[in-house]
Amino acid sequence: MAIFIATFFYEDSLSGSTSKSFSTDQTDFAAAKTLASSLLIDLNAATKSTIPRWTLTEEITPGGTPAANTNVFERVSATVKKTNTAQANMKFPNPVDAIMTGNSLIIGDSIWTNLMANFASDWSFSDGEFYASTVKGSRVNVNSGKTNLPT
Repeated sequence: MAIFIATFFYEDSLSGSTSKSFSTDQTDFAAAKTLASSLLIDLNAATKSTIPRWTLTEEITPGGTPAANTNVFERVSATVKKTNTAQANMKFPNPVDAIMTGNSLIIGDSIWTNLMANFASDWSFSDGEFYASTVKGSRVNVNSGKTNLPT
């Protein structure tokens, strides 16, 4: 059995939008898709808004143990150029020391260039554009937002 997550995106007549996600434990993607399609019919019947799109993903747990003293709120923030020459900001949590010198990203480091090459080959930004090059990057700390740190 595998965990699948269906996310339904709602839109209203006032240009408002929200999403709801639900998970299910199923034998395969086809079974989860059938259940999500059925749920979509019921969700549409129960809302005055529209559900113009939905996604279905499989939760995959690769495992692993974090290194000592890691902090997901420390990030590398990289300014990158997209294929349409516009710039974007990409943030990745808890960068390894090998790609940083002090608080600066080492743009030519093989770990970074391999990551960006992988990203450029098959992954696009939300506007459909692709990664072209890295302009600069630095280490930043995020002090707001949802946390799951012990209180």
